[in-house]
Amino acid sequence: MPYYNFEYTSNRLFPVSLSDANFEFRIWINNGTSIDRVISVSKDKSLGDEAYLTEIGKLSAGRKSKNFYSNTKVIPKSGIDGFIAKIDSIKLAGFGNQIDSNNVVVAFDRPFSLYVVELKENGKYYSFRFTTYFPAKENIATKYTALQSLIFSEFSYSFHMK
Repeated sequence: MPYYNFEYTSNRLFPVSLSDANFEFRIWINNGTSIDRVISVSKDKSLGDEAYLTEIGKLSAGRKSKNFYSNTKVIPKSGIDGFIAKIDSIKLAGFGNQIDSNNVVVAFDRPFSLYVVELKENGKYYSFRFTTYFPAKENIATKYTALQSLIFSEFSYSFHMK
């Protein structure tokens, strides 16, 4: 198809700030494994609705490793419109970088996860990053752990590789 690259939405890992969609949400997830996951959701009147899970990284077995890439179409449990409503209800545009996300205090052998969120809505672009101690349970619920829980509940996927 000669015009495949003409417009960019969630099906491509193109910068969200330059997306052609009216609404684009993307979360980059690193749960401390060699595979990074990216969930992208877009909605546009003319381009349609899309949601994808992209996985990128290296799989290792002993001294051998190979590149890994997967791009799978997904649907949030509440549907794309329902997911967008949930994102709007938590007011992501008002989120900023987590205060301590640059200086994560990690106890010996305590895993943590890094998230980078991008949102483009009504022509405005927002991004922020945060960390959690996933897969460990946290004692204090924050707006960041609430967002993490929302993502895990909306997308049926094992976000922790054993």
